[in-house]
Amino acid sequence: AQAARAMCAATRLEPGCVAYRFAFDLEDPDCVHIFEQWESAEALAHHFGTPHMATFQAQLGGIIAAPPQIARYVVEAVNPL
Repeated sequence: AQAARAMCAATRLEPGCVAYRFAFDLEDPDCVHIFEQWESAEALAHHFGTPHMATFQAQLGGIIAAPPQIARYVVEAVNPL
């Protein structure tokens, strides 16, 4: 959890980061979702090259039991319900 907290704190300071958070699945305690919202694809690309991303990825080897499943969702519009 400390690695996730450090990653959130550093990422939220990045230019172009609108939102960044980890969500732990209530039905599967081994499942963690990362919600990210970026102002642009360029800001997201920059995020992947940051030192805190490299540190976080290095720490993952000792934290996770299996390779992560990564999917990128592109939301075109957000409207109130």
